[in-house]
Amino acid sequence: MSMRPIKILFVHSGGHKAGGEVVLLSNLRELPRYNIAPVVAHLANGPFTKDLLDTPVDVRLLKPFTHLRDVPQAIGAIRRVRELIVEVRPDVVHTVGESMSVIGGLAAAWAKVPAVMHLHDAPLRSRTSTGIQGLIRITPKACVVVPSTYMSKAYAKVWRASSAVVPNGIDFDDLPATEDIRSHLGWPADTPVIGMFGRLDAWKGHDVLLRAIPSVLASIPEAKVVIVGGEFYQQVGSTGAALRETIRARRLEHVVRVLGHRDDAVALMGGCDVVVHCSTRPEPFGVTVLEALAMGVPVVATGPGGPDDFVPRAGGQLVQANRDDQLSEAILTALADRARAKSDRIAEIRAALGSFSSAATAERLAQVYQDVLKRNPGVISS
Repeated sequence: MSMRPIKILFVHSGGHKAGGEVVLLSNLRELPRYNIAPVVAHLANGPFTKDLLDTPVDVRLLKPFTHLRDVPQAIGAIRRVRELIVEVRPDVVHTVGESMSVIGGLAAAWAKVPAVMHLHDAPLRSRTSTGIQGLIRITPKACVVVPSTYMSKAYAKVWRASSAVVPNGIDFDDLPATEDIRSHLGWPADTPVIGMFGRLDAWKGHDVLLRAIPSVLASIPEAKVVIVGGEFYQQVGSTGAALRETIRARRLEHVVRVLGHRDDAVALMGGCDVVVHCSTRPEPFGVTVLEALAMGVPVVATGPGGPDDFVPRAGGQLVQANRDDQLSEAILTALADRARAKSDRIAEIRAALGSFSSAATAERLAQVYQDVLKRNPGVISS
């Protein structure tokens, strides 16, 4: 006789697709293979809402939630999530992100259901996230999940609490074919291309890359740079304009192309000779870094942070944050190895990164649920 599936209610409020949303979609796709039945409570209305509704998962749309600072709104959200918990009768509530860990955690405690809180922001990254994590620290919970060893250690240091590390895995078999970025941009076929991918945000370190480029051009004057990524929805019109102004001020218009958001970003990434990720604050995980490595592209990333877990094992390079001198040197090292066949790199790298696949991540997450239920045997589902 087969065991009934473990029912998990995910509580999520992101209306725009970022790293946490990519991970959520991956988990929703993979978890049923491990006898997990996911349901999603979605407290948002944005482009990502359609992505969720396009999945075969039971998605319940609740009134959009915006700020914990709005106490009446927060209380209303807690009440609605609690009502849904009573209706759906999950074994575990899995909250996604900091704000939802407060809302969903309190709702789960009210309904007497164990909560797994999945955090994506590094402690002390900002006043807001630190304040929210302080609330999380005192909110009843069964387990805190973080995506990297760095996050786990930082969480323990700041909040003196333990956490389970579950990496943000990706589906290697679902990665796209490489797109010819040189042809797309009208560059010669032998142009060395440096790529930077990810949301346009000040702490992502685009300025660090721009400071490093003159030293690269001194050795490889034909090199080009492509920057791909959209603005965070709260900063539309500001960060992109500031980046373009910095490019003009540094007289790099002939070298750097800014493409904005692209649905084919990963395919374009595969056409680069090196991908850099130079965050000025510790990166909690770095899905973009993992995607670049899995596409067979040499990577230069800053540490400490989430990339520490997987960049070295895949042959990438780590440099210190805000060190454009180290960054330029690492880029030159990567470009010197351009001749190596990408197919060879892909096979080696994906073998080295097996524990960061979406299937491996889902398996570890399923084990977290099972461990939680062993410690909390009084489940309410039937």
